[in-house]
Amino acid sequence: MACGLFCKAYPEECREELNMLWERWTEQLTDQIWSVRENAAVALGDAMQAYGKEIHTKCVDLVKKLLPSAKDQPAMTMEEF
Repeated sequence: MACGLFCKAYPEECREELNMLWERWTEQLTDQIWSVRENAAVALGDAMQAYGKEIHTKCVDLVKKLLPSAKDQPAMTMEEF
């Protein structure tokens, strides 16, 4: 999540590492720990604010690809959450 905030604050300085960050964030979107997935999504949102259309299209394509798999996740009880 911190990298997303950093990209938002210093977009040009982070541009060189954007491909590597994209890989990390998208890997984390499928992590078994929900807070890791949540933080990766927040970081991607920050990156979309920082880079606009340049990354927006990639994010939309990724959501279209990954969102249907949410149906395959088992429901969690409040204790598990």
